[in-house]
Amino acid sequence: MQKTIAIIQARMSSTRLLGKVMLPLADRPVIWHVYNRAKQCKYVEEVIVATSKDKSDDEQVHHRFCLLT
Repeated sequence: MQKTIAIIQARMSSTRLLGKVMLPLADRPVIWHVYNRAKQCKYVEEVIVATSKDKSDDEQVHHRFCLLT
């Protein structure tokens, strides 16, 4: 049986809304809500948060999101 993986794109350098994945929504970053909903999916075995090649994306997402999970 194949493993189902959800990959969430989390770029901080969006041109239209900079840092949108980290904007607060009900006292948590948007990415936190998306990640937790994906984790609840019955057929998803693993959830991955992917950033861009820009190292600042990695640092910001890690420090602001990964420490909350």
